[in-house]
Amino acid sequence: MTRKRKIVLGQIGLGSWGPNLLRNFITGGACEVRLVCDLKKSNYSKLGLGKNGPAFTEDYRDILLDPAIDGVVVATPSETHYGIGREVLRAGKHLFVEKPFVLSSREARSLVNLSRKVDRVIMVGHLLMYHPGVQALARLVRQDKVGKVFFIGIRRRNLGRLQSDCSVLWDLGPHDISIALMVVGRKPVRVVTTGQSYLQPEVPEVAFTTITFEGGIQAHIEESWLAPERERELVVVGEKGMLVFDELSAAPLKLFKKSVRLRRRTEVKEFDYLDGGTDPVEVATEQPLEAECRHFLECIRTGREPISGGANGLEVLRVLEAADRSLRHGGRVTALRGRA
Repeated sequence: MTRKRKIVLGQIGLGSWGPNLLRNFITGGACEVRLVCDLKKSNYSKLGLGKNGPAFTEDYRDILLDPAIDGVVVATPSETHYGIGREVLRAGKHLFVEKPFVLSSREARSLVNLSRKVDRVIMVGHLLMYHPGVQALARLVRQDKVGKVFFIGIRRRNLGRLQSDCSVLWDLGPHDISIALMVVGRKPVRVVTTGQSYLQPEVPEVAFTTITFEGGIQAHIEESWLAPERERELVVVGEKGMLVFDELSAAPLKLFKKSVRLRRRTEVKEFDYLDGGTDPVEVATEQPLEAECRHFLECIRTGREPISGGANGLEVLRVLEAADRSLRHGGRVTALRGRA
């Protein structure tokens, strides 16, 4: 039996998140990380990878010129994603790029079109789309466990980490918008966002976003760097039941067999409150980052579109841009027009 050739990767960037990606690709065993690049060799040295670690370079073009490298992981500052990503694709390499994908939907569309032209995979690091709890919740929605979905709520709050170069919307928004798109599974049509800057002018630390989808389903997202406790919660409310995913809970996913029905359509309306109890839902223990890295390698091997592929990255950016426009205009309703 012929053994499959290992996929060979290079990685550009060893800043805040880059080391986590590198360790997962190295320890996963399904690929070989051949060459790593960063502007500071000290960022590589402090990882303590030893003699068996990948080679190091300060020039990322060394990675692009290596014909043995199949795919490139880009974990550099977001303003460099478009330029480096374009070079990666033009070099005939598959591309994994950390969130945010790029800084505009125009740039995203350009990279998606280029990837199709050169027949290479783009995958965006929308990590929480690979959380087994989020994936299990999305499956239950598709299996009609809560019936017709009315709305979803996402709350992501903590004290910090404040950014000076982007708002809480652009920092946390890619995670939550990607989750909303995944769970609802419909086209977003309009966005309303409000928020406030308390500590840094023009850099909102809190944001409240409502996305309306085709069919009237709404997603309400609350994001904050100014909260006393860490919260990461996703709630789906449907016609037949409700789902709650609390990432920080020991039993993170629960199905509530609770609903409200209108009994009589008269001037004095009467309602039935149904309660069939609560069932915990088993969630796999795999770490989201492990699943994300494995999925990238699978997509390189098979050529299929990643869950968080270029098209998904483009749609997330379109919603982010609309939310940002709404925020800058005091919560104005902003329609999503044109093609994704």
